[in-house]
Amino acid sequence: MPRKKLGSCLTDADCAGCDGSATACHLPIGGGDGRCGLKAAGCDQLGPGLTLPDPWNKVTNLCSTDANCAGVSVDFNVGKVIRDVTGFQSVKDAVVPYGMHACASVQILPERSCGVCAPCRKDSECAPIDVDQVAAQAFGPLGAVATVLLMDQVFGASDHRVNMYCDQVVSDYGYCRPCPNPFAPCGVDAPTSGAACAHGPCVSGTPLAATCSPCVADVCVTDPFCCDLEYGTWDQNCTDTARSVCGTTCP
Repeated sequence: MPRKKLGSCLTDADCAGCDGSATACHLPIGGGDGRCGLKAAGCDQLGPGLTLPDPWNKVTNLCSTDANCAGVSVDFNVGKVIRDVTGFQSVKDAVVPYGMHACASVQILPERSCGVCAPCRKDSECAPIDVDQVAAQAFGPLGAVATVLLMDQVFGASDHRVNMYCDQVVSDYGYCRPCPNPFAPCGVDAPTSGAACAHGPCVSGTPLAATCSPCVADVCVTDPFCCDLEYGTWDQNCTDTARSVCGTTCP
């Protein structure tokens, strides 16, 4: 059996020897080894002996308010998705973080509910994942030309993206899953109006759609609030994120 990396896990028991409070195993959506981290905060009303229903028990944090979800993300194994769809076993695990910034209520029992950090209310909040950003993880130490050829073989004429949609697991919120054909968009509410791309990523203003540009799509993955066309706004945090994840020099 291959040796797991230090800090990786499959169950909470694997984290027993970790330093400090990193005693909970957080598993990535899509499969693969998890990573040891802090136990979830909030949700005092859960009570002893009760657990969240699948899939929330494996992939997210508990919460009482949105404040508990600040900075929370879930790991998503995009490499495994590509490998499963194409059958190309040469594609390696490639994990990216997906923001989980809203506290949604989940009914555990008729008289008891609990909050979980969730990423989406609708499909357009699930930004596509730009595989070019994780090509080194997914395709290993290949040369640049070999990587491009393999990417084109996997994706064909489409962009190098894994498309996502919002799976409504609880009443108003869901979590982002790959489309049935991850290489083709499947969301039913993808924005088509130019108003969703009214300004650039370096300028604060109205929320931007993930389809505006690859840079905006990367920001949407990191902070879905920036791309929430109904409730969000493209604020200073979004422009700072664009500067960080896109390599964009903003004035």
